[in-house]
Amino acid sequence: MLCKHPHIQEKISQEVREATNLKDNSSIDELVDNLTDEALEKMQYLLAVLNETTRLYPALPLMDLVSKQVMWWHTMLTAWAD
Repeated sequence: MLCKHPHIQEKISQEVREATNLKDNSSIDELVDNLTDEALEKMQYLLAVLNETTRLYPALPLMDLVSKQVMWWHTMLTAWAD
Protein backbone atom coordinates (compact mmCIF):
# COMPACT_ATOMS: atom_id res chain seq x y z
CA MET A 1 0.00 0.00 0.00
CA LEU A 2 2.82 2.43 0.82
CA CYS A 3 4.53 1.89 -2.53
CA LYS A 4 1.45 3.40 -4.20
CA HIS A 5 1.73 6.52 -2.02
CA PRO A 6 5.40 7.50 -1.62
CA HIS A 7 4.53 10.81 0.08
CA ILE A 8 2.82 8.88 2.89
CA GLN A 9 5.75 6.48 3.11
CA GLU A 10 8.13 9.42 3.47
CA LYS A 11 5.94 11.02 6.15
CA ILE A 12 5.89 7.75 8.14
CA SER A 13 9.64 7.39 7.74
CA GLN A 14 10.15 10.93 9.04
CA GLU A 15 7.83 10.27 11.99
CA VAL A 16 9.71 7.08 12.91
CA ARG A 17 13.07 8.88 12.72
CA GLU A 18 11.78 11.69 14.95
CA ALA A 19 10.14 9.36 17.48
CA THR A 20 13.24 7.16 17.80
CA ASN A 21 15.83 9.97 17.45
CA LEU A 22 17.52 8.30 14.47
CA LYS A 23 19.49 9.84 11.64
CA ASP A 24 18.82 9.17 7.94
CA ASN A 25 21.66 6.66 7.63
CA SER A 26 20.79 4.57 10.71
CA SER A 27 20.74 0.79 10.53
CA ILE A 28 17.89 -1.53 11.38
CA ASP A 29 19.76 -2.61 14.52
CA GLU A 30 19.78 0.99 15.75
CA LEU A 31 16.07 1.24 15.04
CA VAL A 32 15.38 -1.90 17.07
CA ASP A 33 17.47 -0.59 19.95
CA ASN A 34 15.62 2.75 20.00
CA LEU A 35 12.10 1.38 19.50
CA THR A 36 10.36 1.74 22.86
CA ASP A 37 6.78 2.00 24.06
CA GLU A 38 7.21 5.76 24.37
CA ALA A 39 8.45 5.98 20.78
CA LEU A 40 5.50 3.93 19.54
CA GLU A 41 3.05 6.19 21.38
CA LYS A 42 4.49 9.18 19.48
CA MET A 43 3.80 7.54 16.09
CA GLN A 44 0.19 8.67 15.68
CA TYR A 45 0.37 9.02 11.89
CA LEU A 46 1.70 5.46 11.56
CA LEU A 47 -1.21 4.22 13.69
CA ALA A 48 -3.70 6.10 11.51
CA VAL A 49 -2.20 4.62 8.32
CA LEU A 50 -2.30 1.10 9.77
CA ASN A 51 -5.92 1.53 10.86
CA GLU A 52 -6.96 2.85 7.46
CA THR A 53 -5.13 0.04 5.65
CA THR A 54 -6.79 -2.64 7.75
CA ARG A 55 -10.16 -0.95 7.22
CA LEU A 56 -9.71 -1.00 3.44
CA TYR A 57 -8.11 -4.45 3.34
CA PRO A 58 -9.30 -6.52 6.33
CA ALA A 59 -7.27 -9.60 7.26
CA LEU A 60 -10.38 -11.77 7.25
CA PRO A 61 -13.14 -11.47 4.69
CA LEU A 62 -16.40 -10.19 6.05
CA MET A 63 -19.16 -12.77 5.93
CA ASP A 64 -22.55 -11.70 4.71
CA LEU A 65 -24.96 -12.90 7.40
CA VAL A 66 -28.10 -11.94 5.49
CA SER A 67 -30.00 -14.77 3.84
CA LYS A 68 -29.90 -14.69 0.06
CA GLN A 69 -33.23 -16.53 -0.24
CA VAL A 70 -36.52 -15.52 1.31
CA MET A 71 -38.46 -18.43 2.79
CA TRP A 72 -42.24 -18.15 2.83
CA TRP A 73 -44.38 -20.44 4.95
CA HIS A 74 -47.81 -21.06 3.50
CA THR A 75 -49.90 -21.47 6.62
CA MET A 76 -53.23 -20.10 7.59
CA LEU A 77 -53.71 -18.84 11.10
CA THR A 78 -57.17 -18.61 12.58
CA ALA A 79 -58.42 -16.76 15.59
CA TRP A 80 -58.53 -20.07 17.51
CA ALA A 81 -54.89 -21.02 16.85
CA ASP A 82 -52.76 -21.65 19.91
